[in-house]
Amino acid sequence: MSLTFWYARTVEAQSIPLNPESPWLYVKIETSTPGLAAMNDRLKVENVGKHLVIGVDDEAIIVEFLGAVVRSKNLLFAGFTSVADAFPVVKHDRPDLLFLDQNMPVTDGLEFCRMIRQEMPDYNVPIIFLTANDDEQHVRDAIQAGGNDYLVKPIVPQKILDRLDRWLPGGDQP
Repeated sequence: MSLTFWYARTVEAQSIPLNPESPWLYVKIETSTPGLAAMNDRLKVENVGKHLVIGVDDEAIIVEFLGAVVRSKNLLFAGFTSVADAFPVVKHDRPDLLFLDQNMPVTDGLEFCRMIRQEMPDYNVPIIFLTANDDEQHVRDAIQAGGNDYLVKPIVPQKILDRLDRWLPGGDQP
């Protein structure tokens, strides 16, 4: 059996019965697109039930840093350097927590947060803003846009871990 997923581009997937008497199928998605790779990770048996965290920052080094800290908690992570790449994955995968850079080119984190809250009103994902701005107005802007929390750069790993524990049910288990 061959399945076709439409997601920014067509991806072929092949399903194979795990047991001839069982209706369950193992689906393997082969892709190099980060969002589809996150979906592929979520389908793996060892990842069933793990929380998915998405980080969006225009600085790739911050995305890599977030990923390393999040994965240290045995959580799934998908990182993006633009809202355009992240939004389809957020809509499809509905991650359990989002880290958003407040100031990014083209579409900033505030606008992305508003898009999520407006286009997905039933989706109450915790959104944590990351920014170099620590003044009261930036904090207010983040909360008014629909954010739940705020971290000021440079980010200390323990603060990320604290936010994961605070905003994810069970810390690292659903």
